[in-house]
This record gives sequence, C-alpha cells and structure tokens, in this order.
Amino acid sequence: MTLTEHLSELGSIERKAFGGIVAGLRSLPVPAPSEGFFDRVMDAVKTEGDAGRRAPRDDSAFRRRPPVFWRSLGAAAALALCFCLAALFSRRGVQPPANDGALAWLRSTQERDGSWLPSRHGGDNAYRPALTALAALSLEESGGYARSVDSACRALAAMQTADGTFGGRDRVQAYNTAVSAYALAVLAPVHNGTRDALSRAVRALADTQSPTGGWDYGGGKDGNSALTAWGIRALAEAERQGIAEARVPLRRALRWMRDLTRETGAIAYHRGCAPSASESLRALAAHALMTAGDRFDGLPELGKHLAAGLQASTPQTVDGYRDYAKVLAFNAAGDHAKAESVLADWRPDAVHDAWGAIGGRVYTETLRFLAPRRN
Repeated sequence: MTLTEHLSELGSIERKAFGGIVAGLRSLPVPAPSEGFFDRVMDAVKTEGDAGRRAPRDDSAFRRRPPVFWRSLGAAAALALCFCLAALFSRRGVQPPANDGALAWLRSTQERDGSWLPSRHGGDNAYRPALTALAALSLEESGGYARSVDSACRALAAMQTADGTFGGRDRVQAYNTAVSAYALAVLAPVHNGTRDALSRAVRALADTQSPTGGWDYGGGKDGNSALTAWGIRALAEAERQGIAEARVPLRRALRWMRDLTRETGAIAYHRGCAPSASESLRALAAHALMTAGDRFDGLPELGKHLAAGLQASTPQTVDGYRDYAKVLAFNAAGDHAKAESVLADWRPDAVHDAWGAIGGRVYTETLRFLAPRRN
C-alpha cells in the first residue's frame, strides 16, 4: 500500500490537517546552503564509507525482510512524521498563512532602511512608523523572515524621536506611538535592540496620558476610547515583557475605559458623550478589557458584554479596521464561529476601504493577516 493510499483512508479532519501542514511547509522560505556545505557532506560520506569497509556488519537479517515489510514500514514512518509535525504546529500555534502572496508582497516592498513607505502603495507617509510596525508583526507571525523583521525594528528605533514618540503631531503622533509601542513589545523578546526603544515608548505613553487615564489627539484632552484601546494594548504587552513603568499607566487606562462603558453594552467615544454606534470602537474596547484587564475582577466580563452586541455579518462598506477589531473581540470572547464569519467575508481592498487613503495596501494586507493570529 502506498502513502497516498494510506492517506486516502484517513478521515476528512486528518486529511485537512495534513493539507494545512503541507501548505505551511511549502510557504516557508528555502534557505541557501552555507559556503562549503557540499564539500563537508562529501567528506562525511567518504569517512563513513571508509569506516564501513573497515568494520563490515552482518545485515542479512534486514535483507531477509520481505518487500511488503519495508513498504509498510516506510508508509508508517511517513504518517508518523506527518502527525509529529501536526502536533508541533499545533503546540506552537503556527497557522498556515491565509495569503502567502501578501507576505511575499510585504517582503518585496520593504525599503532599504527596513521601513515601508505608504505612499508607494496608496497610503499616507505620515503613518510610516505605524505601518512599518504592522508589517513587521505580520512577517514575525509568519516565521522565516527574521532578517526583514530585524531591519524593521532598526527602522522603528531610527524613527523614534528623543521624547519616545513616533513622528507627526496630534492624531498622527498618537497612533504612530501606540501602534509602534505595541509592536516593539511583541518583538522585544526575539529581536535585539528593541527593548530600549520600547522603554522610551512606554515613558512617552505615560507622559502623554491625560490626568484621568485616557489618550487623545493633542494635549489638554480627557481621551477618546479608540486611541485609549491601543494605548492599553501596548502597555499590557510591555508589562508582560517586564517593563515595570507600564504598570501604573495601564491600570489608570483600564479604569478610564471601564468608566466609559455602559450597562447597555455600548461605549462612548468621549467622556460625557452619548454611546457610539461604531462597531470598531466597541470591538477595540471589548478586546482591551478582556485581554489587558484579565487580572481585574469584572473587566473581562465587561468586555464580553460589549462583544456580545457586535454583529458577525459584515456591512456593505469596506472597512478592514472594523473587521480587524471585530475578529480580535470575538476570538477574545471565545466566539470563534463569529470571528470566522467575519474573516470569510473579508477581502482586503485598499481602494475602497474606509481607511485606505491613510494606510493603503500595507494596512489592508497586514490587518487581514494579523487578525486571526495575534490576539
């Protein structure tokens, strides 16, 4: 019986899992052999051959095995390898890329300095740090792009200003800083040189936080819940990486977010305002409360209450930011079927997306890739 015949007897779930493993392995870049690799292999073969001639062994017992034994053994070994790979992929949480072409495109469009230039792909260069951060996260999650991610980390550090923020003013600076700080916190454990930049970014978030605990566009404001959700996410990840300075501003921000959440399952954009109808806003707040507030009584439940009011169906408007936030919230709440429903209808479209003029294709491709992978 051939390996193909063995696989044909597997159930549909096992066959699907095996197909996913093959797709994942095929997506990995093929490294070039190191210099002198062929000569080292041939020298090893020659040495082994000489040793075999000096000490012949009696392998008659193996040669007496019937051919069917070896075919069955080979098929069993191949199946065992497949299931071992399946277990390894499952344990590490690795998923085959949803769009391998998007990853290849990201890698090919990286600038020499390690960043991504949004204007080349339909976006606004003012958001270069934030979009570089999202691209670096995508390549890191996919695996196999360590050099590209290292280069992106160096680019982020180079774009950071002396006060720890990232480029621009008001709204631009606020989002660049929050998104870049979050990316640096995720990348810090595996990429050298990011921890200092992360520490500076955390101090910048603490310095720009309002007295009540939120963040907004420019100083002297109480905060808005969309930007505050990103600040919470960045500080929570930084605290997980051992950045002690993140602890106090994170708790203040969580209290701020809790105070703006309504019992009806809605949230206001500003303190004192009516609840917002924005699904993006509700999903971002829900995700922040569930994931960053997991050590505080009542906050995860409050986040789930917000997520329960989100719709799995996708409106006609193209909005990758909304869909990204909804997938995060649904997965954090454990409602994976709704997350899959959003993903099934989501097609990256930088031309018609509500935020396409800001982020361009870098934004649409990275959010679609990251949504189901990094919660």
